Amino acid sequence: MAQGFYSSCRHMANFSLTKPRYRRARHVIEATVVSSWVAVLVAASVTGKGEVLNDAVRDWLGLSMAILIASAGIPEGNLGGAESPPTRRFRVAWASALFMGTTVGLFYPWLSREAKDFTCSYWYHQDIPMWGEEKRRFNLGVFWADCCMGVFVAAVAITCVLRAHPPSSFTRCAVRFICSIWLECIVWILVAGQSLCGNPLREEMLFVRSVGRSLAMFLNGTNLVWVSMLILRRMKALDMALKTCMSPRKRLRSSSNWMWPLLVGFGLMNLTQFAAVMSATFALHHNSYAAYQLPGAFLHTVTDICLILLTVLLWYRFKKPLHLLQTEAEAAGAIPSSEAKWALQNLKHERNMIVLTMALSTLDITVRCALGFFPHLQKALPGFMVYICAWDTRNCTDAATIAALCGFVTAKAGNKAHSMQKYDQVLDAAPHPASVNPEWAAKVEELAGRGFRLENLLDFTESLLDGSIMPSFNPEKSTTNDVVRQAIIPQSRDKPPLTGGKAMATVWSGGEPVWPERMVTHSWANLFLHLVAAVTADALEVSNYFEDVLRELSTLDGLRRVRLKLGTADRLGLCYWVCAFSVNQHAGICAGFGQPPPRGSPDRIEWDRKRKDSDGREHPTCSCREPKYFSDSPVECEMNKFDDMIEFLSSEVSGFKQLVAVDREYAVFTRAWCVAELHRAHEMRVTQKVCLHMNRVLDVDADDLSVYKKLATLTVTACQASRPQDKEEILNRIPDKQVFDEQLQEVIFGSRGLLRRQFEGFGVLEAAARTAFRVTRAQPAALTGRSR
Repeated sequence: MAQGFYSSCRHMANFSLTKPRYRRARHVIEATVVSSWVAVLVAASVTGKGEVLNDAVRDWLGLSMAILIASAGIPEGNLGGAESPPTRRFRVAWASALFMGTTVGLFYPWLSREAKDFTCSYWYHQDIPMWGEEKRRFNLGVFWADCCMGVFVAAVAITCVLRAHPPSSFTRCAVRFICSIWLECIVWILVAGQSLCGNPLREEMLFVRSVGRSLAMFLNGTNLVWVSMLILRRMKALDMALKTCMSPRKRLRSSSNWMWPLLVGFGLMNLTQFAAVMSATFALHHNSYAAYQLPGAFLHTVTDICLILLTVLLWYRFKKPLHLLQTEAEAAGAIPSSEAKWALQNLKHERNMIVLTMALSTLDITVRCALGFFPHLQKALPGFMVYICAWDTRNCTDAATIAALCGFVTAKAGNKAHSMQKYDQVLDAAPHPASVNPEWAAKVEELAGRGFRLENLLDFTESLLDGSIMPSFNPEKSTTNDVVRQAIIPQSRDKPPLTGGKAMATVWSGGEPVWPERMVTHSWANLFLHLVAAVTADALEVSNYFEDVLRELSTLDGLRRVRLKLGTADRLGLCYWVCAFSVNQHAGICAGFGQPPPRGSPDRIEWDRKRKDSDGREHPTCSCREPKYFSDSPVECEMNKFDDMIEFLSSEVSGFKQLVAVDREYAVFTRAWCVAELHRAHEMRVTQKVCLHMNRVLDVDADDLSVYKKLATLTVTACQASRPQDKEEILNRIPDKQVFDEQLQEVIFGSRGLLRRQFEGFGVLEAAARTAFRVTRAQPAALTGRSR
């Protein structure tokens, strides 16, 4: 029917067009539908068949109502994003409306007094042709089957509506879809109730049944395409999560892009079927079987083939990730095998649910094919009941499957205590210099005592904003690296006649040790004001997101308001440790930018970027005579002890915490020393708090999963450092890099993970992607299809 084509066009536009173009395409589709309505009415008038015109008006009235429902229910634009659920009050009201609607639908014949008696047997004893006891059993069976379907779908819909969930456009679209199935079920219940209990001689009953059937048929076509779209979007997320481990040929062959043409073909078959219906309606020599039943059966057969191909492709699409997970789960000594087994079990469950949904849709269409080729079966009660049961079962399965896929029914991750114990055993095997070298330990303690008060940081930021210490400072462009080079280093240089320099925190404290309560892990590529906003948001304890605080700190007046608020809350005295301020830059990087890497190499691009500010000007260098210590002087060097310092502070400072200031690009997780700090704090069970720019929840249905893919495939060997020697030193201190990478994934994604809340809803997909990446690294030839 037309609904299938219309819905396919909407959904295809939904994922291939921008919002303005999508709206224009939608308006074109709707204008075409309205024009076809006019053509139907004109054709009916020309034929002069009033009864045909009446039938057409009934059909198109139901069709127009369903188009309005689809237009309101299907979201515009791309599903990538994070749509939050409604408020609790709205959800309760919505669920109450579903409950009341279900109740009214079930008891409508009796509430409206259509039923003359409780058993609805009155009209079957009135000697009306073709309306006897056999017809009553027929209508009663249909009514009870539709009621069972309606009650089940209503229970699923009410559960989904009431449940709160993390922001997810996929989940919101799924909830609307389930409500659309509920509406279809209620309409069918009303139609069945009217057929069972209504007066068969009354014209109004015929009109209501005709409109109801048209509305329900349209909703059914919409829902059939809608559920296919949701499943294919889920498969697209799986494709994106795994495509890093597939060769281009494998990627093309197994991509969900092959499924979209089948979905469009399904819509085109529905459009052709609708044309057959209209040709039967307006045929000069009306023959329903020749003009509709046989062509409809043929078109159903083509649609059935499309659905079978979709089902086979969906089954095949799970073959690769399941193989990867099985390999990891059975690998001898694999530390994350418990996660792999959990993901394997749940991914199989997800595959079975998806394939079951498509298989039941195929069965439903197959039954329609059989009834089309053998119309006498439709007139028999057993044959028609098989048709009704197949229809109702598919609706129930669609609702339950989508409810499970969007996260309302999920399995919890397995116990990882055993694997964590193995992590600790392996990682603790590497001795720390602080435990064997007293001079190293003394330097760690000295560094740990270079905390500073939050008030000092705000004073420094105010000097930046008023231009007194860094005239080129731009709150929206200047990075931490810019501020270190152009403000911190000049301000922390000794005054003549001294020729050296100190850490900025030492200047502020007058040389007295200040023990920090928080250690801040951050990226120097991040905007400096974002770093300050993250620290301030932590002190204010407002949230894990510093977007609102950032707006205040961007101006002098706003900064003073924030300072007043912190003073009122007695939080200006909180002590923090930030490497930019707490490390003596004059004992390291102030005099230059290190040895330039070879031209054209990625390291050369990184080196060149760091020696220039955000406006492209080269940073000035410092001419102080403070001795410089790098990795060739490991004991005196101040840039190689961050992880040991975390261990020291966690044991010496009560309530010590780590604050991770995450930049917009999540680059903090790609810096070698930052990764070492994160791992050490996690290993020492230090409380870790993440502060992000904004509440950017990465939905499984988001089109841009670049951040997720980068973090899911993160490895310490690919992390970056300002100096190659620093990275080499970090890697030398890691005895088993693969084990370290697995631990790093636990730090980011695990049950205590830093970004657990930012990746709600990924479930088995994230585990499958991480495991696939690990296995790919271990067995590259086997997974790309190449022989050794």
